[in-house]
Amino acid sequence: MNGSGAFVGPNNGIYKTDQYGRITISGLKPGSVITAKETKALDGYVLDSTPQSIEIKSGQIQALTFYNTPVGGLELIKVSESDKSQRIKGVTFEIREMNGGLVDTITTGDTGRVFLTMDAGDFYAVEIEAVEGFKIDSTPTTSPSRSAWPAGSLSCETDP
Repeated sequence: MNGSGAFVGPNNGIYKTDQYGRITISGLKPGSVITAKETKALDGYVLDSTPQSIEIKSGQIQALTFYNTPVGGLELIKVSESDKSQRIKGVTFEIREMNGGLVDTITTGDTGRVFLTMDAGDFYAVEIEAVEGFKIDSTPTTSPSRSAWPAGSLSCETDP
């Protein structure tokens, strides 16, 4: 959007980044002030919704940079041990810190998956409630160490 509030370019002001995360707009009038705002981030990243402005200068390339931080959390997927393509909905787990402290209690959704936003750290999941036709697997399932990266994924299997 330019300083008068009008959208810039042929796309009513809506642009999508290329495979390198860039947008290039040419033909902007020197002296114009352009304001950009990110409206959608990739799945798994936090949106940077702070508008940024820049004045277009003749003969120079200007750049605005938006930073997206990864969403930290745990993805837990429950599958049948006899058929790993069969995801199981409605299974309840406790997510615990390695010292045993309870972080949260979560239940898998229709796709046998649940996501829990949480800080980096080491933790484990314990199944506390199974669905009809399956046995509870009370063996703790540990996460990959998340101290160096923000998201972890667990896959838990159960005998019918």
